[in-house]
Amino acid sequence: MNDSFTKIMGNSSTRMTVKLLNTNFIEIPIGRMISITDDEFLSLLELENRRELEMEISKIRNKQNARLIYGATKISELTSYQINLYFDRISKKKSNSKILGWI
Repeated sequence: MNDSFTKIMGNSSTRMTVKLLNTNFIEIPIGRMISITDDEFLSLLELENRRELEMEISKIRNKQNARLIYGATKISELTSYQINLYFDRISKKKSNSKILGWI
């Protein structure tokens, strides 16, 4: 199977130990972000349409001898919560400013 998803996410490695990293998408007002995490660390957080993203993902896979799977972890859920909290606060500030006539 040589589709583009497999090319980016990776095939089984010939090395003995393969680490699994979870890939998740976060919807935000300016687009979608991709996060790559395991149970302890956030390895990548980027807008999904960023240039060179495929190369960055490949570097992470090779450096960590990892295969990417789709799914959420506690780290990705916390990241998503914090990013959405940030955008909610920005949205509320803009709404309050408009009501007060600041914008």
